[in-house]
Amino acid sequence: MPSPFPGMDPYLEAHWRDIHARLVIYASDAIQGLLPASLRARASNRGLCDGESETFVEIITIGSNRVVTVVEMLSPSSKTAGLNRKQHEICASQANLVEIDLNRSGPPALQQTAYMVCVRRATQPGKAEIYPMPLWDALPTIRIPLRADDADVGLNLQAVIDQCYRNGGYEGTLDYSDPPDPPLTGADIAWADERLRHLGLRSATKPTSKRRRSKKP
Repeated sequence: MPSPFPGMDPYLEAHWRDIHARLVIYASDAIQGLLPASLRARASNRGLCDGESETFVEIITIGSNRVVTVVEMLSPSSKTAGLNRKQHEICASQANLVEIDLNRSGPPALQQTAYMVCVRRATQPGKAEIYPMPLWDALPTIRIPLRADDADVGLNLQAVIDQCYRNGGYEGTLDYSDPPDPPLTGADIAWADERLRHLGLRSATKPTSKRRRSKKP
């Protein structure tokens, strides 16, 4: 069976290393099939200030290898490793930048809703297209900008995250009786609790924590 959530499954965030790697590859594959013949989608990586390597998608021109668009799957480490500086460097290079935030850990880089996407076009400096992605909605198909004369290509984020859930073998391995890590906040808590109870994945009564031992007088 698929994930019980219509969009991003917050329980996948606890397995972020695997999910991040799959997101980059699956998104690159999906984009590649839609590109003009002179462009290619490639998985690339950069070093972060803590010594880790972060992978992302680059859309490049054949021959010159000029970077046309960078598609980032933001992770907690990338949010704390000079995010604003990285945004400025990419935009200054005349490349488009697509930031996909499907992880609620770390500083809230983009969140006005549980998850978000921000698209910055080289042809429209100083402007951004925002895709709010609340927990209760399916993930959207986002527009990936290419060169000025090219039409945008669509990336179906829901299809990509469903592929991560399916190919990663997460069915039957996630414990929906407890809160996700990191925990939900605000209205998302009640909505997720009601949905999981309705689907029989959480008992009618909230899981009880261990009782504290009473102190002896």
